[in-house]
Amino acid sequence: MTQLRGNFIGGQWVGSSSQEVFERHNPAHLDEVVSVAPESTAGDVAHAVEYVAENYREWAQTAPEIRADILIRAADILAGQADALAEEIVREEGKTLAEARIETRRTPQNLRFFAGEALRLTGETFPTSDGSMVLTVREPVGVVAAITPWNFPLNIPSRKLGPALAAGNGVVFKPSEVTPLIGQRLVEALLEAGVPGGALSLVHGHAEVGKALVTDTRVGAVILTGSVETARLFLGWRPIPQVVWSVTNPIAANIIWLLFWAGWGIVLLSTFLINHFELFGLQQAWLNMRGRRAANPELRQPFFYRWVAHPLYSGFFLAFWAAPEMTAGHLLLAVGMSTFMLIGIRYEERDLTALFGEDYSRYRSGVGMLIPRFGRRRA
Repeated sequence: MTQLRGNFIGGQWVGSSSQEVFERHNPAHLDEVVSVAPESTAGDVAHAVEYVAENYREWAQTAPEIRADILIRAADILAGQADALAEEIVREEGKTLAEARIETRRTPQNLRFFAGEALRLTGETFPTSDGSMVLTVREPVGVVAAITPWNFPLNIPSRKLGPALAAGNGVVFKPSEVTPLIGQRLVEALLEAGVPGGALSLVHGHAEVGKALVTDTRVGAVILTGSVETARLFLGWRPIPQVVWSVTNPIAANIIWLLFWAGWGIVLLSTFLINHFELFGLQQAWLNMRGRRAANPELRQPFFYRWVAHPLYSGFFLAFWAAPEMTAGHLLLAVGMSTFMLIGIRYEERDLTALFGEDYSRYRSGVGMLIPRFGRRRA
């Protein structure tokens, strides 16, 4: 039988603001529609986060013992549904019945464990010289975004929602689009057990939902298990997610990605192929510790140094700046690290010139600085 799923936002079950839905078919019988779920939008996510951010404090102020009791009740509800849930996992996800039963019996144990943790949110005290009391306390971070995969659609979410709720946080939960039915079963059990609607939201959907969640600055923490594609949602710096530029042409974007990986390749090669121990002063520092003065180094010009004096730094510059989509946070990081390296290079050049005199000056005149110098080199 097809199950109609919904988002849980604002303390009630609702559809997507776009009115669009997606279907999940039984992988063993593709003509069977197991569930139909809302195709949520970034606006739905914003509404869910806003509501939880404004209302989770009621849950945070609930006594830990009560939070623990609610999680235990949720565990009991799921334990009573274990066989039915196992059959739904088989139909929706495709796992064997034996494996599904292991998962449905393990999940209640997870919630019971985290219920116990709600009673162990202890702080620390520290001795002082004046006899005053110095202590630390643990407080909820606020809104927690939970993104989970399809392969353990009940067990893994329980290990994310359980501890977040035990600590008094509010949760916005995005289950895998492959298993919306099972993700919703966990939320239903938690709500039935007594978790208030202001502390828990459920938003179904695909990548747009996940991206909206991890870039919302009202989210205090993100917990996820997922694919490489899911991890790429974090390439942008969450606190400053505004896009400064974005290259949409696929050919141009691929070229920029090649430059990005070329930069890290240069970093790797230069680290292993160039005698940094000799050139960057580490050998001098080692000899100074032993009371000896290093002789002038042989300032060779191996492969990379034929065109650029600082291949390691050049590789980092490429890696920092070659971004098809540059967020404000990424740009700030690139500018800061580039400035730091330029200042470091300036002082390194000064010190090497002072230490090795004409030897380094002659070497320096034969190579470029940061930007590769092509063409004939000076002898």
